[in-house]
This record gives sequence, C-alpha cells and structure tokens, in this order.
Amino acid sequence: MEEKQDKASIGMKILCFLIPIVGLIIFLSNKKERPGYAKGCGIAALIGFIVGFVITIPATLIFVGVMSVGGLMVNNVTETLKNTNLTELEIASYNSNYEGYKGTKTGTQVKALLGTVASHNRVQLSNDKIISVKINGTKVDATVAKNQIQTKNSYDVKMNYNSEGLINEIEIKDISKNSTTTNSNTISNSISNTTTNTTTNTTTNSISNTNTTNNTSNTTSTVPEIITKIQNF
Repeated sequence: MEEKQDKASIGMKILCFLIPIVGLIIFLSNKKERPGYAKGCGIAALIGFIVGFVITIPATLIFVGVMSVGGLMVNNVTETLKNTNLTELEIASYNSNYEGYKGTKTGTQVKALLGTVASHNRVQLSNDKIISVKINGTKVDATVAKNQIQTKNSYDVKMNYNSEGLINEIEIKDISKNSTTTNSNTISNSISNTTTNTTTNTTTNSISNTNTTNNTSNTTSTVPEIITKIQNF
C-alpha cells in the first residue's frame, strides 16, 4: 500500500513532462523520503527535457529560416516599390512646380523658378532627383544661377524629362540680345526701303519733268511756222 502511494500520479508525471524544471525540483527534494515518487517525476522531467530539446532545435532552425526568407521578401518588396513607375498623378504633381515657367518669361519669373529648384535640390538625398540647370548652354548650380539672371531681360525656358517623365533639367536662354539684333535689322531694312523708294520717286519725277519740258519746246517751235504758212497763202 505504501509502495503504491509512493509512486507519482499520472497527472504529476504529465506536469513534470511539460515543465521539466518542476520535475527536477521534485526529484531532488523527495529522492530520500519518497524515492519512488521522486524517480517517477524525475524520469518524466528527463523525457520532457529530451523531447523539448529535440523539438526545439528543428523549430529554431525553421524559425530562423522563415525569418531569413521573410527578410528577403521584405527587401524584395521594398526594392520593387522603389523601382515601380510613378503614377501619372504623382508625375503631374511633381512637374507642376516647374512647368508653369515654360516658354518666354521675365527675369523676375526666372529668378523665382531658380529659387524653387534650389530649395528642391537641397533636400534631395539621391542624385537621381536633382534638377540640373543650364543658362545659355552652360551648366550652373541652381543656388548661384540667380545671380546670372537680369531682371529686365527676357528668357526662354525649356524643360527636359527623364525616362519616368519627371523634370530633370531646365534650360534657360537669354533672348533679349536676339530681340535687340532683330529690331536693329528691322529698322535698317526700313530705312533702306525708304531710301530706295525716295530715290525711285525722285528719278521718276525728273524724267516726267524732262518730258514736259520737251513737249513745251516742241509746241513753241510749231506756232511761228503755222503763222508763216498762213501769210504765204
């Protein structure tokens, strides 16, 4: 009867199996007073420890593998999102900050454009999003480009785009000098045409006056002849 009571119950063995540390404590504290009870709990704890160890290693390897694969998947998704083409709305929103300055603009408007470009470039971490600036064919930094723009002059502003449709370069050309040359040529041509017309008119008038004089002379010489003929008759 005592030997039967000295044995550990099934419930206690299950507890020691699931929590080996509990079985170890029971074994150490009862191995002298209740050796059968302690032995049952100790064996259950030992089996639980071995099974747990065997299960833990593959589980750990599986967990590490899953985490590695998950990390690679996250990186791939991140790279994919980075490389995904922007939507038309995003492109339009990006370009709208600059496209209003396309065409012929005053020096004041061009200065405002360069200020916007300089502010944009300062906060860009990647060179892919830097907008370059050319003034009269020479590439210049947007921050100092404003000093080369004359407020009183007129400029032609052209936008260039990258493969994604985003503005990546702005070309600015001073057209004030060209306008002055054109006006000068126009004035010269006008003066030349006026001179030619005046010369032509003068020549024409001279010829006309000469013809009139000749006609008058002919008429004067004809009158005496008629009178002489009448007398002789």
